[in-house]
Amino acid sequence: MDEAYYRNLVKRYLENKSTDQELEVFIHLTKEGKLDNYLLEAMDKDITGIVEVPEPVGKPKIVPLRYRWRVAASILLLLSAGLYAGYKHYFSSRQYLTDQAALKAVRPGGNNAVLTLANGSKIILNHVQNGQLIMQGQISVSKINGGKLAYQNHSAVANLPAKPAYNTVTTPAGGQYQLVLADGTAVWLDALSSIRYPTVFAGKERDVELQGEAYFEVAKNKAMPFRVISNNQTLEVLGTHFNINAYADEPAIRTTLLEGKVRVWNNNQSAILAPGQQSVVKGPEITVGNADTREAVAWKNGYFRFTNTEIAPLMRQISRWYNVSIAYTGAPGGRTFTGGISRDANIASVILMLKEVGINATMKGGTILIVQK
Repeated sequence: MDEAYYRNLVKRYLENKSTDQELEVFIHLTKEGKLDNYLLEAMDKDITGIVEVPEPVGKPKIVPLRYRWRVAASILLLLSAGLYAGYKHYFSSRQYLTDQAALKAVRPGGNNAVLTLANGSKIILNHVQNGQLIMQGQISVSKINGGKLAYQNHSAVANLPAKPAYNTVTTPAGGQYQLVLADGTAVWLDALSSIRYPTVFAGKERDVELQGEAYFEVAKNKAMPFRVISNNQTLEVLGTHFNINAYADEPAIRTTLLEGKVRVWNNNQSAILAPGQQSVVKGPEITVGNADTREAVAWKNGYFRFTNTEIAPLMRQISRWYNVSIAYTGAPGGRTFTGGISRDANIASVILMLKEVGINATMKGGTILIVQK
């Protein structure tokens, strides 16, 4: 086998494109040490612009992101930490082969959602072709490129219905979707989320209902405020960009404002957010503080980003995107993690990355088991 073959074998592995046969060859050659130089060469060639400025020594890190390839996060961590011997040992072990068999069926999420129409009928959006899907009165509903649903109002304002029909878009675990509402508001919906909205906005307000997480870019209309209702929170805006995390399994509802101005309501309390701030609604209380806006919208931009994040909320994000369960044994630790992971990374890379930052993670069927000391 020549050098070109070895380089291509390494390249296909790092891009997560290896066939089963290529993976077997990759493991065999790694055991013999024949791919050492090519792995290091590949990392050296693409290392500029991949690794961000490291955190201070002593803080556990999850590998920072900025990659052009779908590089295994664990390999970057090992190389940057000078732990190549540990990397080689893992890929030479029987445990690696066992993990590969258990993890083979798990894939990252993608554009996957169900549209439920006002009459209760359902359209599985990833099963239909691009183009117009249905007419609801004078409202056309179309699927367009890139996993996006678009509503277009073809009626005059005077002919708007007094009681518009409501549609719902729901994403499963491992799903995400975009939609453009009839008023031009753009919505990005994360995994295990749903949004209920009118096919056309009529009246004095534009109300939608959210469960889970979504990022909004609201079309401006001072005469008709836009409101997002989620659990025990109501958010009112005129035109702005913001993210709401309102999952039922999270301890609080977090609203992060990127642009404009919003008011958050919770029972009889309210708070106004300025750009760069985040409100936290927990029980009857609302607190407002500065936000890491990059972390709040990282999911929309294709990666996970963590800033001093404890393991439980970190793993909840991974669980939703990869559609796996999380189980814990032992007492929860107090460690936090800073960095990021591509949402395109395969679950095997995530498991290995967790192990290399000191988290004892193992895949058992469809469950990631975390052993805590």
